[in-house]
Amino acid sequence: MSIKLLVFTLCCCMWYTLPSFGQRGYLPGYVVLNNGDTLNGRVKDRKERFAARIYNKIRLKNGGLFTKKFAPRKIIAYRRGKSTYERFLIGRKKSTLRDIFNTNLYIVPWGGEFTFFRIAHKGPLSYYYHEFESDDDYFDFEAYFKLEGNNELVHINTIFGLRRKSLVKFFDGCPKLVEAIKNKELREPMDIVNYYEQYCISPGPVKKRE
Repeated sequence: MSIKLLVFTLCCCMWYTLPSFGQRGYLPGYVVLNNGDTLNGRVKDRKERFAARIYNKIRLKNGGLFTKKFAPRKIIAYRRGKSTYERFLIGRKKSTLRDIFNTNLYIVPWGGEFTFFRIAHKGPLSYYYHEFESDDDYFDFEAYFKLEGNNELVHINTIFGLRRKSLVKFFDGCPKLVEAIKNKELREPMDIVNYYEQYCISPGPVKKRE
């Protein structure tokens, strides 16, 4: 085989493999714009494997020549594969010394940071994951609950289990759930979600916390 033919063959191989390489990490999904419009296509929000990181902008391929990129302030939600993400404007309470150690998050009207949360369960009591990059090329997450109509996201657990004191305060409008948490009858976040929907809604909506 001549050198010219070899070079031509290699170029052809590279040309045919470029599309599949460019699609790596993209999964079927959509983005929802601030005006409510939905754009379908293939979505990518992170670089996986080596030097793993979560992108600052969500990438969308939907048939155009160029990849579209959306900053969190531009979209209210997106879906990638089987995972759906919802955006909140997040702040923290830091007005007192005690608030410095408060790991709960708060949805604010302004002055916060637009943040995406992966939806584990959506309902009167929603269950979210906040994903982030760890130090070993891996993605980790922290889990939160949010009551419908409430702007607080309570941090659910630590490596040692549920944050029971925080959860007892968060669910003070449903005494039965508070007792179940105190008595360690519920050990997993979805146990709490199911209990809440069974015992805290049917008799009447749980009191909204101020």
